[in-house]
Amino acid sequence: MSTLKISNESTSSTNSNNVIVSTPSSPPQQSNNNNNNNNNNNDNNNNNDNSNNNNNDNNNNNNNNNNNNNNNNNNNNNNNNNNNNIVTPSTEQIEKVLQTLFTHHDNNLQNEANKWLLEFQNHQNIVPICLELIKSNQPFFSQFFGIQTLYIKIHSEWESKWTDEYRLNIKNIVYSRFLSEKDQFNQVFTSKICSCLSAVMIHSLPRLWEHCIDDMLKLLHSSESSESIKRSSLDILCLLPLEFETVILSNSRRKAIKEDFYGHSEQVINTISNFLSLNISSHFNILLLKCVRHWIRFSNSKVLIKANLLNNIFKIINNQETIIECLSLIGDLINFHTYISLISTNARPAQNNQIPDQANFQHLIAPTIKVLMGLKPMYEESIQNDNLFICRAFADVLSQIVECYAPIMLDVNILEVQQCLTFLLELCSHPNKEISEITFDAWSLHSEHASLLDASTAGEPFQKLYAKLLQLLLERSSYPSNIEKVKPNSELADDFSNYRNNVCDIIVSCFEMIGADQFIEYTQNLLKNQCKSWQSFEVVYYVFRCVCSNVIEDDDPNKAAWILSYSLQLPYHSTLSLTILYLLEDYGEFISESDLLTPSFNYILSLIQHEEIRLPTLKMLSSFADKFGDRLYKKVDNVFKTVEPINNILTIEEQKTYIDSILKLLDQMSSEKIPPYLSRLVNPISASLKQLVLLPNNYQEKSQLLINGLSILESTLNFPEDSNLLFKEFIISIWGILEEINHLAVLNFDVLLLEQLWMVFWKIIMELEKQFTFLDNTFQLLLSIINQFKTIGSSVYQVIDLLIDFFGKDQNYQNHFINLIGTLINRSLPILIENGGSSIPTITRIYKTLLKTLEKCPSAFNSSPNLIQVINLSIEFLLNMENESIKSILDFLNQLFIVMNPHESLLHNYSARILTNTFKALVNDQSRELINQISLFLYRWISKYSSIDHQKILLECFIQSTWLPIDTPFFERERLSKLLLLTNQSKFKALLTDISAVCNNQMTWDVFLGYEM
Repeated sequence: MSTLKISNESTSSTNSNNVIVSTPSSPPQQSNNNNNNNNNNNDNNNNNDNSNNNNNDNNNNNNNNNNNNNNNNNNNNNNNNNNNNIVTPSTEQIEKVLQTLFTHHDNNLQNEANKWLLEFQNHQNIVPICLELIKSNQPFFSQFFGIQTLYIKIHSEWESKWTDEYRLNIKNIVYSRFLSEKDQFNQVFTSKICSCLSAVMIHSLPRLWEHCIDDMLKLLHSSESSESIKRSSLDILCLLPLEFETVILSNSRRKAIKEDFYGHSEQVINTISNFLSLNISSHFNILLLKCVRHWIRFSNSKVLIKANLLNNIFKIINNQETIIECLSLIGDLINFHTYISLISTNARPAQNNQIPDQANFQHLIAPTIKVLMGLKPMYEESIQNDNLFICRAFADVLSQIVECYAPIMLDVNILEVQQCLTFLLELCSHPNKEISEITFDAWSLHSEHASLLDASTAGEPFQKLYAKLLQLLLERSSYPSNIEKVKPNSELADDFSNYRNNVCDIIVSCFEMIGADQFIEYTQNLLKNQCKSWQSFEVVYYVFRCVCSNVIEDDDPNKAAWILSYSLQLPYHSTLSLTILYLLEDYGEFISESDLLTPSFNYILSLIQHEEIRLPTLKMLSSFADKFGDRLYKKVDNVFKTVEPINNILTIEEQKTYIDSILKLLDQMSSEKIPPYLSRLVNPISASLKQLVLLPNNYQEKSQLLINGLSILESTLNFPEDSNLLFKEFIISIWGILEEINHLAVLNFDVLLLEQLWMVFWKIIMELEKQFTFLDNTFQLLLSIINQFKTIGSSVYQVIDLLIDFFGKDQNYQNHFINLIGTLINRSLPILIENGGSSIPTITRIYKTLLKTLEKCPSAFNSSPNLIQVINLSIEFLLNMENESIKSILDFLNQLFIVMNPHESLLHNYSARILTNTFKALVNDQSRELINQISLFLYRWISKYSSIDHQKILLECFIQSTWLPIDTPFFERERLSKLLLLTNQSKFKALLTDISAVCNNQMTWDVFLGYEM
């Protein structure tokens, strides 16, 4: 196998925080973002308190000191690693490795090269080497690696490790290299050096490079600057606000930089606006637009108006290349002037002020609408060319105008309002549904404001507008006329479902604006005169579903009766009939109080014969039986007659749903009428199970059939309330079959069959409770399973838990439980001791059962010869990484040591270990999913065991702890143990959260000061 030979140097081991070298072909901006993210991750331990504006200066100082210590320690470690191998590779050797990484075809050599470069990033002289590598006479790969690595080091080491002299040296070298960059075609390196220089500026402002923004503006204005330098200067001005948002800085530094940005924003915006007015080129205009949008938030309305920015945007907007960026920036300006800085006051609007600023509308919105109307030919051309990006930009900005200025958009006497709403309607009719959906929020908000107006005020214009909108939405929501059948899970079905989910609220808005009478009249007219195909009927009934609650709340809901009645007369079509089915569900309460209940129920029964929609039809049958069974139970014969002829072709789920419907109807009958119907329902099921047990065919097929049969049987075990005697008789009749199935499953090690069978047993015991008569048999069945299988299923555990609940305190069964729990523990020990990934379910389940045993039948646990081992293992399992198992252990230990009163020897032997491992579990739980349970457990423990001896045990846990940072001094350990003893319950959880955060380097020790006050 070939190997990559570089030099005799052996660099330090790879640090997990190092960044893998990305390929130079990656998009420059993406690479920058990735580096920013990686730097954020690298500095994660530095940022929590510094990035929080609410922290006080003391906290910031402590954090900075702590972070500096951490960085110094890391630096020392790196230096120690490199001291033994101080040889620095030559630039030629580095280039050789880079050539191997980026150009070689041998994956092994590429991986080796990448590993070497990752390790090389830890070299003690990496920064001087990078400064050498970025010189213009170096090969491209060397320059790229040098500038990328330097960018990383600037963000990770500038604040914590370097002196001012060193910082200034780096700043001067990088700036000189930036100014010397002549190769305008080397966009990747140019982008990287702009990122690097913007990082230098952010860390230098305002002390080490006070006029860096001025320097970039001078380069932009200078006639001596090349086009490449001007574009790069603009890139840096664009990157500075982005770097500011992502870099980790102290509050004081962040405040100083923000003030500097505020001070320079007027110059930057004026410069960019002037350049826009020159309309130099589309490419340069796009750079200007991208840059200025990042500086707007550091400015105010007066600056933007004075700079004439909006008008200069209008000058370049009528261009296919720039229009998207222009419209996006106009959207930013609308947000800024609406929510940040009003044109009239140059300040934020009052928090409770719902009325838009008239000056904003006059100077910003009205001119924008006028320009957009002039751009309609470009929008129409974009539709023809299928240019969704431009269409989306139009939809975004027009929707934003209506949303932000909805109250003004109610005045139809304003020409711009008429133009805006008309254009918005056109956008809603766009062939692409995504563009149409962008307008929905605007329509919703507009109608919300319009609905508050008097009918006379809103008048005819809005009714006409929303009638057009409704017609448009009907057309957009209708299935294509050339599609005869819609497959339920097809792409077409999903597409329409998603669109309809979004459009429904807008249809309701149309209903509110048009009015109930006109809406229903409009719907009736469509059904009577215009609907000719299943698609046209279906979409009308879909729309009528959308306005269900509005129709029912109307003064005269009976207006809807004809529309509902007419739906029951339409011929079957899978999609149409399904929509009508859901329509009946939506209007169920209204139907139940009218003459439509029986016709609707008959309609549902008529659909059962159609396989395509049988399951949803049976579910609707069950729903009607549940809600209106008191009026439909006499129809139970009709249900039997409809389903019995096709019962043998129903799926399992369909059979279970059908059974559920029958039982709900029987529940409304008088008890003397129920028996024949119950027999008619359950006898075929028990007979089928008997036949299946005797079947001679292959076992695999028999097993699946039995599982299906048991699943159906389980669904029948919800007998009506007054049928307990019938239920017991039925269980007695089938118990022998169930025992045979259990024997069959145990004999064949059939886990799936056992799981389903014991779900049936659980249901039987739950229904009969203490009237259950097969208790001895059940214990024997359980023992046969436990002795045969290495692990047992969850339904078997559930039955054990249920038996403990119902009979655990009954002295007649104490020996049964002692034998059962003892056997269960004994058989489970091997897999518990293994404590691997496959052990977790068993750990979780058995300790839940042992908890139940301690609560109801403690003698069964105390009698186990493996009791001590079970306790030992439970403490060990606290260190597992699976949360559910840890929760079950905490509940078990809480019951054994806190709720109960354990023997003194147990406390003596286990207190320290339990506390230690619980604190380790706390620190391991970085997601904080266990914090509630751990905090409650520890608070109860400390509250119960508060004696001096137990306080000493707690202190010793902290003194000897390995879960605290290794360099934690004694006084801090003692301090934490005392805080736990003194903190009340309301703050205890917060204290534990902060302890965990400190142990995971997410907070510093000063966080505990508040608990001592």
